[in-house]
Amino acid sequence: MIGGVELGRLIDFDEARQAASALGWREKVLAYVTRSPGELLVLEHSPEFADAGVQVPAGGIDSGEEPGEAVVREVAEETGLVLAGPVYLESREWPTEAPSRIRHYFWLVAPAETPDSWSHVVRSKDGDDGLIFTLTFVNRRSAGLFTGHGFESGLRELECAVDEDESSTHPDTDRPVSEPACVLEDAPRGPGDATAR
Repeated sequence: MIGGVELGRLIDFDEARQAASALGWREKVLAYVTRSPGELLVLEHSPEFADAGVQVPAGGIDSGEEPGEAVVREVAEETGLVLAGPVYLESREWPTEAPSRIRHYFWLVAPAETPDSWSHVVRSKDGDDGLIFTLTFVNRRSAGLFTGHGFESGLRELECAVDEDESSTHPDTDRPVSEPACVLEDAPRGPGDATAR
């Protein structure tokens, strides 16, 4: 739990994909985009959707799409950033009858020259097309994410993946990051490819 909110059950990546397929559950990806180790990119909707709160880029996986592909697409659609090399953090089975019962969390790194804040018109094939998001890099430890919808659920694993120490580099850039700050020994691991930490 974070702030009294149930985070959903940690689930192995392959088990999550199989459950979604077998039970007809929609899968969702959530993106933790950092520009430096202490930052997190958050988005807010235009004033007419103020009750949507502070979120991270996220969305459903399209038919035939892999989660890593979906997170790159969602980030591009919702932020305008074209990023590569998503790092898988974890998967969760959501505890309620939400449209997206399986959620996969990824970490992506934005270039250092990315602005602190900007507005973006969403371009997608779904209901978000045309929405205007305000995007801002904030302190990742006090991001103020909207609770109860899973936006905050993978932050502990992100904390493990990103450390202020800056003793190594991100796998797809020369940007410094450290070894995990903690080890979640009982946490299920992700896909057996280079995108899993």
